[in-house]
Order: sequence, then structure tokens, then C-alpha cells
Amino acid sequence: MKFASSLLPCTAALIAGSVSNAGFVGWVGVARAAPGAPNYVMVDIFAGVSNASDRFLNVNNMTITTTAPGGFFQSSDPASKAFRPDTENYSASRNSVDSFVTAGGIFPGDPQGPYYASAFVQGDANFVGYAPSPVSAQQNSFPPLAGWYTTDATAIDNTATNLSQLNNRQGAGTIFGIWVGHMVVRRETPAPTITWNGNATIVDGVTGVTEQGYGSQVFVAPAPGVAALAALAGLAGLPRGRRRH
Repeated sequence: MKFASSLLPCTAALIAGSVSNAGFVGWVGVARAAPGAPNYVMVDIFAGVSNASDRFLNVNNMTITTTAPGGFFQSSDPASKAFRPDTENYSASRNSVDSFVTAGGIFPGDPQGPYYASAFVQGDANFVGYAPSPVSAQQNSFPPLAGWYTTDATAIDNTATNLSQLNNRQGAGTIFGIWVGHMVVRRETPAPTITWNGNATIVDGVTGVTEQGYGSQVFVAPAPGVAALAALAGLAGLPRGRRRH
């Protein structure tokens, strides 16, 4: 079953300058109703990139917050109650009613259907509580300056998705993106926001240059019974300068 996207940003689109082979160009978000959980909205975040061949290396120094009561919703399952995706049981997908981070994803079949989170994602030193254990508490908010990375940049799941196949994408002006987060929040009135700020490091698919860029985006999750929300005025910030390595 497909669910109509109803995410609208409260910022203008993030569009990098005029460099055509620029790697990271900003964050892109897509929201859908959560299957079997009508009180929740799933918001998928992609690192927007310039080329279909671009690869993800890491995100770092992230500031990720939500105004949703209770924070980001987490499954109570021991393998899923932190932000680490449950890849061992193949249960972390775009249809999961669970919040997690990823470094790309396998994309079988229907473009509006599930992606399965990368098995090669790992939290960095700032991502306190990233790895779950049977005695760990649910983690509903991100640690300050958390980051994560891929342990295999050549993995088949670390590839750009054609975002034009996804309904009502919002954010950076690009049709390519690499899946980096699946956030679940409660539907509320007024609609909660999700702030997604930080750095992304991408291997440029055309030049082979490794580049890091900064993006800042605020998304609005729709309230119950609201099919669409008008974009709020304001600008969360444009991507700042890149550092070539």
C-alpha cells in the first residue's frame, strides 16, 4: 500500500552554487503515513548529491532535533530501540515504525516502497548510545554533534537514489540522494518540526574528489487530518563552503 507524501519544509530549498559536480548539495526529506500506525509520520532524509555515481562517506557534527512530544519514536525491540538500524533481522526499512540512521539502502521494486537500511553504517565517537543492548534505554533524542559513517564505501547499498521517483520530495534542488535517516514522530497539532543540520562527506562521482559540505533544513510533519501544510516563511540556511580533500 502506498501512502501519500505530505511533508512540507519551513525553509526554502537548499541549492548549492553553480558547480555541476559538487557532491553534497543539501538535505532532502520525504514523509509518509506510518503503515499500521496512523498516529505517526515517517520522515526519510537523504543527503542530496549532484550525480548518480556519488558515494556517501559520513555525516558529522550533526544537530538533529524535533519539537514532537516524546522526541523521535523508537521501537521497544532490543535490536531497534537505539538509532542503530536492525540490519541483522532485515527489519530496518522505509516502512519501519522506528527511528534509525543509515548509510544508504537497498532499493528493491516499487520506488515508493521499502528501502532496507545499510548493514555498513556505524556511529562515530560522538554518537553516544548508538549501539543497542538488551539493557540499554530507548534513545529518543540525538547526542550533541553525533555522526555516522559507512564502513564500506564501495557497498552496493551506498549508491544514490533517483529521488524523482519519490512523491513530494522537499529540500535540496537535486534529483539524486543517498538515504541517511528514517525518523518517526507523532502526528500532532500544531505540526512538529524536524531540524536536520550538519556536514556530509561525499566522494564526487565525476571527479573522484572527496568533498564535505554543510546543510541546514527544517521540515514540518503534518498534523492529523491535514493533507498539506503551507510552507512557512524563513530560511534555515544554505550549504556553506566545501572543503576538498
